[in-house]
Amino acid sequence: MSTSSGEANLNKEIYEKIITQFFNALQPFSKPWKKRKPTKLHTSKE
Repeated sequence: MSTSSGEANLNKEIYEKIITQFFNALQPFSKPWKKRKPTKLHTSKE
């Protein structure tokens, strides 16, 4: 039964890796789109 939970954790890790890679690939495209938005989000990060 413990194997099912281990598989769930593995799937979650793979899912998160795919999500991060997906967003990393979209970053160059989202840069000009971010410029349109107000810089509040950018200032809050720093």
